[in-house]
Amino acid sequence: MPLPTLIPAALSALALSMGPAATPGCELTLTVQTEFGAPVSATVTCDPVSGTHPDPTMVCDVLSKADGDFLKIPRGEAMFCPANYAPVTVTAKGDWHGKPVEFTHTYPNQCSANVSMGKIFSF
Repeated sequence: MPLPTLIPAALSALALSMGPAATPGCELTLTVQTEFGAPVSATVTCDPVSGTHPDPTMVCDVLSKADGDFLKIPRGEAMFCPANYAPVTVTAKGDWHGKPVEFTHTYPNQCSANVSMGKIFSF
């Protein structure tokens, strides 16, 4: 066989021997920005679970149930939040199983953010 025919055939055989491509996991950077303070960030990786977030397993579980969509995250436990206005902006950027994630929302205070996002931004 001529060399130009052998190279594609060899590459195809190599690709088949490697098996199916791995499904991309989840890699996110979560940030909380208060009105006057410096932003605070944490990372979360799913599949395998790791990161600098204090509870990356909880984050991965909540996001799995919402299929990585922050708008579908069920509200956290019911709790009374004070009416003080100390706005926090939460941001999530990264990817969820190959889909880009970009979420930003401003809440009246950290308690409201925790109730709305199931403590994902509690770090």
